[in-house]
Amino acid sequence: MDQSRGLLEALDRVGDTQTRARGHYLLANALLRVALAHIERSELEAAAPFVNLSKREYRRALQLDPEFWDAKYNFDVAARLVRDFPDFERTSGDELSADPKKLWTDIPGKPKGLP
Repeated sequence: MDQSRGLLEALDRVGDTQTRARGHYLLANALLRVALAHIERSELEAAAPFVNLSKREYRRALQLDPEFWDAKYNFDVAARLVRDFPDFERTSGDELSADPKKLWTDIPGKPKGLP
């Protein structure tokens, strides 16, 4: 994977947009495979950084080619594994002040009651 990063940096300097998008997509896939291997072994904390790195590479591929459907799909899969929560501004210490409109409302939880 380290060698592929070096090749991708070189490709970003001289490659065409489609090839660069494909390179970022392939690196993201490799990172996501590593994350999934960690998840299969129940190593959830070790998987999270790889998922976040893969999301970054999928975003880069989509910046280069917004119509890259495979990158959109795989980004969605990665985004469901580790969600991006909004940053809250801390004013002091451990206190967390947030405007009620800025709270994250899509936190998965256990449904109550019957369907």
